[in-house]
Amino acid sequence: MTISTLKDSADIITINVSTHEITTTNEPALMIDTIRVHEIGANFLCTNFTVTYNHTPVSSIQNLAIVTLHYINIGKDETSNNIMFEIDIKIDTSKAKLGDTHVVSAVLGESVSEYNISFNSPEVWGDDNGTIMSQLNEIFDGNHTTCLHLPVQGAVPPFLWMRIYTSWLNISSTEYTVTVVGMRISCAQHGQRILQVSFPTTNSKEGFHGGVTFCIFIVEDVIPHGNLTKCVYKCQCKNSSECQEMILFMAKQDDILEWSLCELSARKTH
Repeated sequence: MTISTLKDSADIITINVSTHEITTTNEPALMIDTIRVHEIGANFLCTNFTVTYNHTPVSSIQNLAIVTLHYINIGKDETSNNIMFEIDIKIDTSKAKLGDTHVVSAVLGESVSEYNISFNSPEVWGDDNGTIMSQLNEIFDGNHTTCLHLPVQGAVPPFLWMRIYTSWLNISSTEYTVTVVGMRISCAQHGQRILQVSFPTTNSKEGFHGGVTFCIFIVEDVIPHGNLTKCVYKCQCKNSSECQEMILFMAKQDDILEWSLCELSARKTH
């Protein structure tokens, strides 16, 4: 944003920063985590900076911030300078819907700056009729009782291959754990029923990546309620390009008629 001030004078600006969803009437899913000054003009001296966090009337999460900046123009003349803020945003996956578009808005008087953020949908290979895509919100809602029915032998394709943007899982670090919960699933990387968690190390070609690194299996556990299996994997990617996507592959060769994926979550370890 651009601000103007007379020489040798002090001033105070107040900026309202908020998020909202624009494609539907859904509740905002973008939470404002922190705001800080990234850069201020050379002729301006910041003397005080405060942020008060709150939420708008239609939101139950922290999606509103009131930024107050005290500064002095130490230049010799009246001047205009840009001021840049860094805003850390997190996704509340319980409120987020695939394909939604949210806006981060900053208002200073009559000046408005907006930045659109689209929730990129995961890519599901072979899901031409959208059957799996229509159920994907079930695995991001934090509820083990809502599940996605997985493809079985005879289905086309008879497996689940899904590429997910790690922003959906609130992951930005290079080391994180992935938890997969499902009914009648196996944590094994090979066998009659398999589950593989990986991340790409090369660019995709026709939807698939030439190189991937598999995440390391850590632990398998049973959730008694619902007779569910929980699998935990550790992923260690090297840089932001590797860390921005995750690939989930699940398939089975046995004759079990029904199996389900009930929850997919991640947690940074550093």
